[in-house]
Amino acid sequence: MSNLFKEGMTPTQFCKMLNGVNTQQVQMWLAERSWLYHETKSE
Repeated sequence: MSNLFKEGMTPTQFCKMLNGVNTQQVQMWLAERSWLYHETKSE
């Protein structure tokens, strides 16, 4: 799956490429692990 993920891609864009994936569950999973960040606030 890592070959599907491109630099700068959002989790939502990635999930849309996968058939039947619940985007909200993926976002929650990533947030629980502190893997999400607000791009405009990070430096």
